[in-house]
Amino acid sequence: MRKTTVEAIANLNKDVGITGEKGKSLPFVQLGRAVRPDNVVVGTGMADFDYGILTLGGFPLGTLVTLEGEPSSGKSLISAMLVASAQEAFGTRLCGWCDAEQRLNAMGVDFLQSRRVDYEALVLIGSVPQEADPWDHYPVAERVLYSVEQLCHSGDFSVIVVDSLASLIPMDLWEKAKAHGKSAGPGKKHNVISDEERVAALPRIYSKWLKMLKPAAEYGNTLVICTTQMRANIRARRMVSELIARQEDDDKAVGGNALRFEASQRVRFAIEGDIEENGKVLGEKVCAKLIKSTVSPPRTVTYKNTPGPILLYHDGRTVSATESLVWLAAEQGMVQKSGSWYEWKGVKKQGLRQWAEYLDANIALRDEIEAQVRAQVTLTNTTPEPRRAAIRFGKIGGR
Repeated sequence: MRKTTVEAIANLNKDVGITGEKGKSLPFVQLGRAVRPDNVVVGTGMADFDYGILTLGGFPLGTLVTLEGEPSSGKSLISAMLVASAQEAFGTRLCGWCDAEQRLNAMGVDFLQSRRVDYEALVLIGSVPQEADPWDHYPVAERVLYSVEQLCHSGDFSVIVVDSLASLIPMDLWEKAKAHGKSAGPGKKHNVISDEERVAALPRIYSKWLKMLKPAAEYGNTLVICTTQMRANIRARRMVSELIARQEDDDKAVGGNALRFEASQRVRFAIEGDIEENGKVLGEKVCAKLIKSTVSPPRTVTYKNTPGPILLYHDGRTVSATESLVWLAAEQGMVQKSGSWYEWKGVKKQGLRQWAEYLDANIALRDEIEAQVRAQVTLTNTTPEPRRAAIRFGKIGGR
């Protein structure tokens, strides 16, 4: 570097330098220092989702991601599978869960445990004792996001889930309703929080807090997962021709543009149809779409060319992760598929279930297919180098 550049950097560090522990002076401007070259990813264990949708094998630690979609479209399920994977891979690090939708009752706990989440080791954010003031049970946005930020700074958390941002209440509206409710007395009508007023105030809050939450997640190497629901476009009253001309979506995620700007990855879920057997509905088929990613190469992804739907069963049953590996290998053309038959190097089996059982009994063959799937997906999506995955196929069963 030129002498003037060195002097400029030295003067900047003297003027705006950072003071570390024990008064040690730290540089604010420096040359070519990698913050975290080895970026670990956390996957769900489903090859079609981790590699077919995300392309990296999972979500990288130290990032902020959002899962968007209509209700019962698999957002909480994917979050639970990521928490289970992180608990298995990082035994010394904790996982947090903010239950803003008040789902973690007895059935909610069973739902998490059916996805192999260690509920006893899960840190619950905003879960106050039953004997507390009833007004303290409300999920206040500023409280929740401040708690998540501080937990990220601790460095002890691998994954933190906020489920969901659409259910949070702004502090000012909560204080207004609390004051009105206490003055009205018990049993009196005190619902002064309109949904329009709450939804309109949330983007301002998220724009402020997510800007602080994103660097906190990077500092603590924590994966922060925020789920949110879709709502009707507030400008839907305009003419349809104008919407088409502007190429705007009919639905928008609750939270405004803050989620679009601050999230490193955004995945949108949509229900494709029902899982039926003998005339009974057993679950839903859900499609996932990666609509933003700053940590992987850009892709042209639509619901039509994404991997097959994720199967969500009401009774909590799971589909083997090896099945999704065989399915993705067939989609990449490495495993020959003819009807319901799958063939690989002379070995021919009918149905994904039989192939999964065969590969589970032949670990070497499964590792060979897995390596080729990773290489093929990496080549297809022009990723410079596969990142080190914390979760291998088969460790966490289920979709």
